[in-house]
Amino acid sequence: MAKWKEVPITGLLALEIVDPRVRMKEIRAEVSSFLNKVNPYRLNNLGELPQNLNDARRVIVSVQDLLEKSSTKHKKATNIVCGLQNHVAYLEDVVALQVRMAEARELTIEHLDSQVRAIEKQMSQLYDNSCDSRYERDALLTTMKLLNTPVVSGSTLMSAEKKRDI
Repeated sequence: MAKWKEVPITGLLALEIVDPRVRMKEIRAEVSSFLNKVNPYRLNNLGELPQNLNDARRVIVSVQDLLEKSSTKHKKATNIVCGLQNHVAYLEDVVALQVRMAEARELTIEHLDSQVRAIEKQMSQLYDNSCDSRYERDALLTTMKLLNTPVVSGSTLMSAEKKRDI
């Protein structure tokens, strides 16, 4: 690594006195433009940028600051990505739970459908039986009318049986 040597100030050499803050801003702008591939000064590397030892120190500080900013941004982005990954994992769990619940509901619906079909079958059988009973009753009533037998309703018949038992 090359060492910088301070040039002694002689009467022949006129140096500009520059505000260190302003020069630091200039160096930071030049370094960031070089690193962003803009390179307005047609530099091959950052070693060509400093003109003296103070500028070399400023370049080093500027590069360190940019590296620190970049690593801070990287840490924040990493935290965001990890948070998003956790959120995605949570959403996957929620979706899996909803799928399981939907499957359970589907099984319940299938079970209820089979029960409804069984009840409908029983109702159909009961309806058929009631129709048969009506036909038998109607046939009995017509036979009784033909034989001139008094028609007794079921409630009257039961009350008559109770009176006999007493």
